[in-house]
Amino acid sequence: MPWNGIAPCFLCIVIKIASEMSEIVKMRDVRFEPGLFVNYRSGTVLDKLLCSYQGLPKGVNYMVIGDPGVGKTTIILDLIANIGYYYKY
Repeated sequence: MPWNGIAPCFLCIVIKIASEMSEIVKMRDVRFEPGLFVNYRSGTVLDKLLCSYQGLPKGVNYMVIGDPGVGKTTIILDLIANIGYYYKY
């Protein structure tokens, strides 16, 4: 899509991308790598707290909120250190 000094609208870009798709993919045909669903375990109580499958799921974002000084960073750094201890690459 040429620039021509005018910013293209988002909808125009989406329509252009959709028109260039060669086929429609049904959700039931989408396959994922099984490793995406393996949780990272830290060996702490947070494993049970964060996910019913015990561990920190891959590809999930968590927002940790709280007042300043309550230990948000300390807990998260501890969690990351424990995960790093169990999953050395």
